[in-house]
Amino acid sequence: MGVRLSKLTPEDRIEMVRRNVLRAFTEVTELLDATPWKWHRVYDSQEIDVANLKEEFGDLFVFMLNVAAAANLEESDIVDAVSGVHAKNFARLREGINKREYSDD
Repeated sequence: MGVRLSKLTPEDRIEMVRRNVLRAFTEVTELLDATPWKWHRVYDSQEIDVANLKEEFGDLFVFMLNVAAAANLEESDIVDAVSGVHAKNFARLREGINKREYSDD
């Protein structure tokens, strides 16, 4: 990243989070653009541009890691957060709340 995290003030950390979230937001739109997602547009191909998708995902991941670093998150914090989200989503699926998301209807 090129940043000495130990030297950052609280204000610097907030700015680092802000900038990296904005960058990540841009990468999310580029990630979506790697797919033929617009129902109102005719695409040359209905395939996902996997090479571009990988590149944009890598960019997004790096910016999100920068956010984690700026917030002093540990690897275990991130693993716990992802595990918690998965647990909630699977519980919703079992309860039928997410049925529309995963059904063939």
